[in-house]
Amino acid sequence: MTEIQTVTGATRPEKLGRTLMHEHLVIGYPGWGSDSVRPGPTRDEMFARCVDRIEEMKDLGITAMLDPCPNDLGRDVEFMAEVAQRTRFQIVCATGLYKEESGGVPYWRFRSNFGSQVSNRLMCSPP
Repeated sequence: MTEIQTVTGATRPEKLGRTLMHEHLVIGYPGWGSDSVRPGPTRDEMFARCVDRIEEMKDLGITAMLDPCPNDLGRDVEFMAEVAQRTRFQIVCATGLYKEESGGVPYWRFRSNFGSQVSNRLMCSPP
């Protein structure tokens, strides 16, 4: 039997129902979290907005979505799971990284200068 992993557990393809294949709950380009001039919405505000939009989608007969947000564009699986649990809506979460020219490449380039033995924690910790 084929299973599809959602953020709240496994399901079968026929249980997904009407599914949107490219919808984002949240996107955050690298650096967005440190923008002090134009900070974005709070986590609670994002959560409320996501819940409202999903309820609208459910009213249209949509029962699932695939969120293709990669790790370096703000993917937050726990956030997705909380939204899915609140709305009783199925969300399939993508994996991977974004394209090189727009994603978190600067971080990986910076890290490569220190070798693969150095962890994030060591680079950011005071001596």
